[in-house]
Amino acid sequence: HTAFRTPRCPPTGAFCRARRGMGAGTAEEDQEGPLERLHRMVCNQQAEVSALWRETAACREELAVLCECLADGGALHLAGYLARLHQCDTQAASDADGGGARSLRGQRSPAVA
Repeated sequence: HTAFRTPRCPPTGAFCRARRGMGAGTAEEDQEGPLERLHRMVCNQQAEVSALWRETAACREELAVLCECLADGGALHLAGYLARLHQCDTQAASDADGGGARSLRGQRSPAVA
């Protein structure tokens, strides 16, 4: 059994760090070939993806804290919220597999008091 390994992210590699030191719009950058230009684009996109991952993690943390506060204040029935969340996840998986087109949009959540 071979474990799947995610390839190393380009911005964390030594080559990207060295290339970043050259700066944008330099004479060296004007002379770069298509492979160097593509590599620079990949490095930039990977940096953007990494930033989005950090933002997503921060949003998830904020949501968890908000749910706890709402549950502590009696405005959210946590068990109902988690059941509804599971229902939405199950429906999304079913839709992705072609198992149905029913939408949960527009239905009132049973989790809200």
